[in-house]
Amino acid sequence: MKKKSLALLALLAPLVALSALPKIAVLDIGAQKGIDPSVIVPITETIMEEAVGVRAYVVLDRAYIEQILKEQEFDTSAMVNDTQAAQAGQFLGADYVIAGKVQMLGDSYFLVAKMIEVRTGVIVSQSSARGDGKLTALLDMAQAIGKKLVAGSPIQPLAPAAAANPAAESGVASAGPAARASIGLSFPEFGAQRWQRERDEMIRILKAAGYDAIVQGANMDTKLQADQLTAMAAQGAKVLIVVPQDGRALAPTVDELSAQGVRVIAYDRIISSPNIAAYISFDNVEVGRNQARAILAAKGTGNFVLLGGAPTDNNAKLFRQGQMEILQPLVDSGKVKIVADRWVENWDPNNARRMMEEIIASTKGRFDAIVASNDGTALGALVALRAKGLAGKVPISGQDATDAGCNSVARGELTVTILKDIRKLVPLACDAAIRLQKGEPLPGLAPLPLAALIGDPNATMPIPCLFLQTFAVTKDNLKPLVVDSGYQSYETVYAGVKGAPPR
Repeated sequence: MKKKSLALLALLAPLVALSALPKIAVLDIGAQKGIDPSVIVPITETIMEEAVGVRAYVVLDRAYIEQILKEQEFDTSAMVNDTQAAQAGQFLGADYVIAGKVQMLGDSYFLVAKMIEVRTGVIVSQSSARGDGKLTALLDMAQAIGKKLVAGSPIQPLAPAAAANPAAESGVASAGPAARASIGLSFPEFGAQRWQRERDEMIRILKAAGYDAIVQGANMDTKLQADQLTAMAAQGAKVLIVVPQDGRALAPTVDELSAQGVRVIAYDRIISSPNIAAYISFDNVEVGRNQARAILAAKGTGNFVLLGGAPTDNNAKLFRQGQMEILQPLVDSGKVKIVADRWVENWDPNNARRMMEEIIASTKGRFDAIVASNDGTALGALVALRAKGLAGKVPISGQDATDAGCNSVARGELTVTILKDIRKLVPLACDAAIRLQKGEPLPGLAPLPLAALIGDPNATMPIPCLFLQTFAVTKDNLKPLVVDSGYQSYETVYAGVKGAPPR
């Protein structure tokens, strides 16, 4: 299995130094399963360095691409076809994709690969080779095929002398004075609707401003995200917009990058480092307050269930802080009793569903309200509630005003979702990144002690912060706040809803 992954990694070796700065994704469906990225990454860099004399970094985002293809009901057991490869490339923001497959035929390997232009879905080059089952032979085959793919494509390799250029050595080709700077965008994953939407809008804004975006999703793997940040810096990115999977665990990497002159913007979630250039987010404590207020408006007393978010996400703790500011006085007075308090790993709706099933069983269904921290966990819990005939009867909160969440509000199952208008947050983050890239100050940010953000009294360093307002969305104000503002479409929000308001 490792040999197969290394072969696909080696395919990209000839693409390291390219004059047109194309973004190329390698689709290696299934070959990485069970291989720790911390093992693959240094081996990948060694292959690249030995093959073409430069340092480079490749992420075969197997889990993410496999997820995309499964969502589209594609068969991931074989090499993806041209349309599937191009579609996966679009999700990854790539210009070209290389789809490859290694098969064992007797005691030898058969390696086949093709390069596809994402925009047109057309195969621009393809090649194959067969050799014995030795690792060295397999890597030689892969590198030879990679060279053939480049030679047969519209991409023009750099002249050999360009390998001495520092930009080329970091994996980024230099186009002289007109070269476009790159800004890194790092997300924990792209399974959540909001991260897909924010990624695409960031790419659009940065491109319009004359910047390339280096985009990575970490598949909810903190170690992988740290490696990706280091790789972005090695590719020449001097500014990174980062949504951390685990803000505490990522802090040492941010400290190291800051010492190298890389500026990091913590986006939406705080990174527990005094060296971040800015923290741009929403008022997340107020999000929790609004969730609790809305639930209490529907059910003022009784047995309450708390479904928190991922324990590694500092925002989940801020939401809980806001929720308890509202609930604690009622708990102290005996009007509200917390009968279950759970935290949902990775904000996974399936985890939330399983937890809700357990809570229903352990409490025998004797609870009156649920304070869930986002739409995904709430919708997961609603699956369990629906199975017991409780959906729409037990108030439950959410967050993010996703299309599915808003539709659930319209159907009368989700009591409230919180609108965090990313259409305002994304441009602010992009503007900050561009200003940092130019060496300009960041206006409109206020210093706030890191201790207040992460609950560590020893973290006294002030952090430049900007928090946007959020809005509680219920069935009564759903249309004006979400639909009329253009945040979600009428068709999506009111799909299948009887008695929907007129357009």
